[in-house]
Amino acid sequence: MAPLSAIRERESRLRSILKAITYRITGTIATALIVYIVTGAFELALAVGLVEPIAKIIIYYLHERAWQLVPKGTIRSLFLRRRRQKMSAGSDQRVDKGRPQPPPPGVSMTKVSPGPSVTVAVPGSSSVSPSARSMKLRPVAPGAPPSTPNGATRR
Repeated sequence: MAPLSAIRERESRLRSILKAITYRITGTIATALIVYIVTGAFELALAVGLVEPIAKIIIYYLHERAWQLVPKGTIRSLFLRRRRQKMSAGSDQRVDKGRPQPPPPGVSMTKVSPGPSVTVAVPGSSSVSPSARSMKLRPVAPGAPPSTPNGATRR
């Protein structure tokens, strides 16, 4: 596992600037080509291609630096907090009421039948055909317990 200092390390300003420049070069070429294909005017495509990247480099850099100020996990915790508030306030009665909850992170749930099912014809006196009077029964003797409870596996 990486040390805590490496986890908190953020991208340098120089790296953000270089990423912004290379991204804008690619975007500008694409924009100029689209303008040329749509209008057929080479001069217009060149003008748009020269003006557009300056504004977008500045906007991209500011956007990138703004996201560096938001700690990882903040957005997820906001959504989880709102969901918990809704559930505790009872504002959304339909949310998972009476249903099993999903497994915790890192746990996968699989349902495996404990044994094969057997179809047995039940004798009886009725006008219903014998196949309609059938029922499925499970084996009487239980098998060995699963290696993991409830079929859960760790990822």
